[in-house]
Amino acid sequence: MLRLVTGRIGSGKTTRIYNEIENSVEQGRAVTLIVPEQYSFHTEKKMLELLGARGADKVNVVSFSFLASNLLKKYGLNSKSAIDDSTRALLMSVALDEIGDDLQIYSRHRYSPAVIVQMLKTIKDFRQCSVTPDLIEETIGKMEPSLLRDKLREVMLVDRTYSARMCSRYSLRGFGRAQGFLRSGGLC
Repeated sequence: MLRLVTGRIGSGKTTRIYNEIENSVEQGRAVTLIVPEQYSFHTEKKMLELLGARGADKVNVVSFSFLASNLLKKYGLNSKSAIDDSTRALLMSVALDEIGDDLQIYSRHRYSPAVIVQMLKTIKDFRQCSVTPDLIEETIGKMEPSLLRDKLREVMLVDRTYSARMCSRYSLRGFGRAQGFLRSGGLC
């Protein structure tokens, strides 16, 4: 079971978590505690102090990056196959080149590194806010003709082309539900 504990500074979150871990370990259950990278050593040390060597062995303290790396390995996508910024830029460049004739606003600058970087940033921001190409298209349909609408249309084209390149180049096998989500959102 995944539980998130939230609250203001000094509200007792850490104490509550430590008490719950101690109770779980006393009942013989193993616990995984996900912490930011910079707190993993401190948390492991605290578990040892709180629970002793035997109890601390039942607590698996992992950082976000360690957890992500292990999940990638488990599903056959080790970190060596993870996409890096250079590959993203290359795929964006290919996408911009592929639809260059359909672009009017960004056509002249499609080979500019600054445009490539800005398009990547824009698409990343969209993803973080759950904005899909389909949602952009729906929004465009409600807008009056304007420069903003034209820019959004071109960003939508770039987004769809880039996402298609990304999905065709990088396998999502092993990520059944995630793959379905990406496809349903028009991202693959």
